[in-house]
Amino acid sequence: MKVFRELLFTPQCIACERLGKALCVDCHAQLKPFTTKRLLGITQTFCAGEYSGWLREILITYKNGNPRVAPALAQILLQTLEMQLVDIPLLVIPIPSSRAKFQARGYDSISRLCTEMIHQKKEMQVCQGALYLGREVRDQVGLDARQRQANLAGAFTASQRISGTVAVIDDVTTTGATLTNAAKALRIAGAQRIFAITLCGSPDGR
Repeated sequence: MKVFRELLFTPQCIACERLGKALCVDCHAQLKPFTTKRLLGITQTFCAGEYSGWLREILITYKNGNPRVAPALAQILLQTLEMQLVDIPLLVIPIPSSRAKFQARGYDSISRLCTEMIHQKKEMQVCQGALYLGREVRDQVGLDARQRQANLAGAFTASQRISGTVAVIDDVTTTGATLTNAAKALRIAGAQRIFAITLCGSPDGR
């Protein structure tokens, strides 16, 4: 039955469309993980790759309502997390989508990626709903660093007490406004160390 299922639903690389895996070895090798500039309240931020090339294009299709690429994107996040945070006990927390984005896509994009991460590594601890947006925020696209910070200031609230080390998951980091404001809420809730893992970003923080 397993062989038949694999033949019927053969995985296809999200980047080059080669059959066999959701992300083939060659395309995965093109990813160049890096750490961003130090963000306030966050021990370290790791990005799977720069916001360019096939990773950028696939992420855009996902955010525009194509959930079929979620397993491969979750695989990228998981491998980035494991590569950087091996043997560190932590709780994984997704950055929540705004109500408007949830309604437009039909799903919470980061929460869905974290659910996929659980499917791929069942012993992982993911706390869905640990963060929520207490008010509506503007879309960050087109805002400069100061406007992004003002847009998200005080927007995040933790729904429960948090302790120990946590990893916040998001899709993109540029100025770091989303992550720093999320980290502030988590520290108020009790988190001691906060790491951030994103699919892509800009090394210079622009």
